[in-house]
Amino acid sequence: MLDMATYEKYTNSRGEFWSVRGYLGIEEATGKQKTLNKRGFKTKKEAQDYYKRCLLEFDNGMIHVLSKNMKFSQVYHEWLEIYQNNVQESTLSKVQDAFRLHILPAFGNCLIHKITPQLIQTELNDWHKQFKGYRKTYSYFKRVMKFAYSRGYIKELVIDKVITPKKKLKYECDKKDNYQFYNVEELRQLMKILEAQESRKWHACIRTLAYTGLRRGEILALTWNDINFTNKTLTVDKAVGQCNGNDLYIKEPKNDNSYRTISVDDITLNVLRRWRAEQSQWLLKFGFKPLGKNQLVFSNTKTNGLMNLTAIYTAFKRICELNDFRFIKIHGLRHTHCSLLFEAGVPMKDVMQRLGHGDVKTTMNIYTHVTEQSERKSAQLFARYANF
Repeated sequence: MLDMATYEKYTNSRGEFWSVRGYLGIEEATGKQKTLNKRGFKTKKEAQDYYKRCLLEFDNGMIHVLSKNMKFSQVYHEWLEIYQNNVQESTLSKVQDAFRLHILPAFGNCLIHKITPQLIQTELNDWHKQFKGYRKTYSYFKRVMKFAYSRGYIKELVIDKVITPKKKLKYECDKKDNYQFYNVEELRQLMKILEAQESRKWHACIRTLAYTGLRRGEILALTWNDINFTNKTLTVDKAVGQCNGNDLYIKEPKNDNSYRTISVDDITLNVLRRWRAEQSQWLLKFGFKPLGKNQLVFSNTKTNGLMNLTAIYTAFKRICELNDFRFIKIHGLRHTHCSLLFEAGVPMKDVMQRLGHGDVKTTMNIYTHVTEQSERKSAQLFARYANF
């Protein structure tokens, strides 16, 4: 059998693999050329054997014909071989968890061509009642079904006949809670509380979050060479990711817009200077050699390495509880920065650039919430003034 395929070795975070691209022939029904393009083989021989098998199946009129014995789990693993090469490890870990916890227990052993709209609808309705992230989980399931359709394993897209539940349930946060933030007076009180803390580390960390709008993963990846004290700027070009539960690593920022250099106010820079001086003493005290400009601005106390993503949350919550101060989630500090920028009259475009928003919808949602609050406040002030 003549081998008309091209085989290429490639490397990703999971190791070395082989891909195959080859010509299969002319499809009688359409008169179109059929080709093969598949990745994820551990050896070149596996790729060659797969191509030969596809040639035989094509010649016998079997390729892209409904597979009577293929289970959903088999299609999932075939899809995953391709998908895993195109996403970051942290994203891949979340997707695999969704399949492991919800999708495969429900559909894994089902024959792919016997999965009906009724079966999907029943399971989706249950997910809707059980957990908040049902929509995201269902989107992963749909990807595999669309993949199966593109491969010819199923004759129709049964997911088109399924209705995604939209009714709001009790576990869903109210819209206003999705955009928790402090007003300017609350932020002023918080800064006073932080200034009184013994730990300059958490003072510097929480203030920087509130006054720059950085994401949690972005601030934990900061090194001192990212902060230019002369030009009063801060550069974001990396972030901390997490996979397999606890494994931390440096990754690219969330999107292309997340690469940015922003200005920093004088007070925040002074707080960071004080923390840098204290950090140097702390590192020497515990036997760590300061890494100069490559030193993490906020590192863990055991190894001077990356700090766990939950550490800021834990510290911030403890500070709020000790001072009887309203606690909001760490991402709420980013929303605080965004909302106060709008209140200060900063244009939408500048806010988006400063926060690294890739989608105007994200910024608009916060802007809408701020203007709604402002409108309610205006009505209350007018009612007090014209109270007759």
